[in-house]
Amino acid sequence: MKRIGSMIFLFLLVIVLSCNKQENTFQKRCEELKSMGIIDSFSYPVVPGTPEWRKLKNWEEMIDVVNIPEDTLYNMCTLGLVYSCTQCPMYNVIWAYTDKQVGFEIMVRDINSFAELSQREDAAREFFDYYRTLQPADYNTTWTNIEKGDFMIHIYVTEVYLSRQVFLTQLTTNELEEIVNEAYLKYQEKEKYDLSELCKLGSFFLIGNILYYNLEYQPFISFVDNNQRIPSFLSNFAPAPVTYADFDSLKFYTKSFLQTLNE
Repeated sequence: MKRIGSMIFLFLLVIVLSCNKQENTFQKRCEELKSMGIIDSFSYPVVPGTPEWRKLKNWEEMIDVVNIPEDTLYNMCTLGLVYSCTQCPMYNVIWAYTDKQVGFEIMVRDINSFAELSQREDAAREFFDYYRTLQPADYNTTWTNIEKGDFMIHIYVTEVYLSRQVFLTQLTTNELEEIVNEAYLKYQEKEKYDLSELCKLGSFFLIGNILYYNLEYQPFISFVDNNQRIPSFLSNFAPAPVTYADFDSLKFYTKSFLQTLNE
């Protein structure tokens, strides 16, 4: 019996060591690609505007053409996976749902790239790296109205995704504070380049969720708990009930929090 037990132990040990080696090789390859500026994202063969996309009749057919082949998906670096999700033709669909968490869960349920990203342990850090690349200063007043709208929607939809707890709970306190700072800098840029009010609110949707649920900034928690409109805003990104006074309060508590970091 001892001999059999030893053989089973050795067998399991070999499997564990083999998995660790594969994981380390995968991480090393991804780090090398990132250092060279190479992003192994998926190129979708069918996208909106093409004759093939116009032939799609329903949600199921759209899902079929945006799901990534599994052998490609599971070998994709997390940064490449983030880019694949953000460039997915269905990326903005989350905005169609009143409850953004429900929308996110449907995306995860139906689209394999979102499902895989939600399971990656480094998803939040790579998502944050992508968020840093979105610069409101790139807004171009000579664009068509559709191009302007697409640009702004992409920024605040990304803020909605990044605000999901499946990502935020992966981060340290310092990393969460970095996101708050980055989101506020983006708000200032959105203000400077006169982006839409909805786009500006996206910064505070992300900031508010972090301050309330993750960093538990007590002054902000007290403000939210005594406000009839902000709880709905933080869960659903419902901008309609948010007043200009609420908007100013969101800015006030964000600046107050950031000031505490410098004390």
